[in-house]
Amino acid sequence: MVYRQKVKHSPDAIRLGGISHRVASQIEGLTNIECRVTILGHLLRGGIPSAADRILATRYGVESVHLAQKGEFGKMVALQDNKLTSVNISEVAGKMRPLTTNDSLIKTAVSLGICLGVPVGANLNDYYVDPSPKSQKAPAEALQAGKK
Repeated sequence: MVYRQKVKHSPDAIRLGGISHRVASQIEGLTNIECRVTILGHLLRGGIPSAADRILATRYGVESVHLAQKGEFGKMVALQDNKLTSVNISEVAGKMRPLTTNDSLIKTAVSLGICLGVPVGANLNDYYVDPSPKSQKAPAEALQAGKK
């Protein structure tokens, strides 16, 4: 948590924060378990988290603890059909899930004005790289061909 406060007789605000590192250190001292700090603002870089973001993060955290309590290591928590489940990391690590220009995530991003590395107003299909093995061109070549 960061708090800005004006100091008496000073025109500048001071910035208070850093409690997360102290808490992590105390938890490590009490439990002998390594504790790492994640600064949410650094992680997101997308603005202030909404209530839904915080609730989802809490759900993920709680489910992760439940997996650890059950001794189910080598798994990750996943959201599928709005329900939390666990997936073996080996099933997803190093694998790509390509999206097409018709994917709802891409359409949502475009609707929100999120930069996808193409000029504003451009037709995404002109920049689409076919991820299938049938594609003859290497991705970089296909991307350059789409820009012409």
